Amino acid sequence: MRKPRIQTISLFGIEGKGATKREAREDAERIIRYAFEGDYTPLTLSFRGRTMLVWRSIGGYCSAFVYPEHQGEIGAICYHSSVDSKQKVLQSCRVSLAQLGWDGAEDDSPFLSTPAEQDDFRRWVRFQRAYAVAREQGLGDSDAHRAACAA
Repeated sequence: MRKPRIQTISLFGIEGKGATKREAREDAERIIRYAFEGDYTPLTLSFRGRTMLVWRSIGGYCSAFVYPEHQGEIGAICYHSSVDSKQKVLQSCRVSLAQLGWDGAEDDSPFLSTPAEQDDFRRWVRFQRAYAVAREQGLGDSDAHRAACAA
């Protein structure tokens, strides 16, 4: 079976793709329109001494940790999928900060407010605890990871 051919067009330096040249042009136009819509105001999220910056770029949302112990140096930048909404990106960032600020004892994070965020956090906590138990039982990293995933 033949693979369908994807058409590509460049419009003002923006590449669009589609099954036809018309669809490729429409894709490029959609990307250009998206760049002029919405809010580009950066946000900061902070929890237990950790801070994360979240901002929008033309291609989607980005986030990065700020490391106070390194004079406010910016850590690795995460490029979130261009199809992710601002709310999905903020949810992901809040869960990441909750994980970094985990005290090792709590099952829920006081930083998280939605059931979906708490569910993500609880799954992560269960994994962390199961992994720690497996390591204490003498399993190596890979085996402990498999055991924690199965728990």
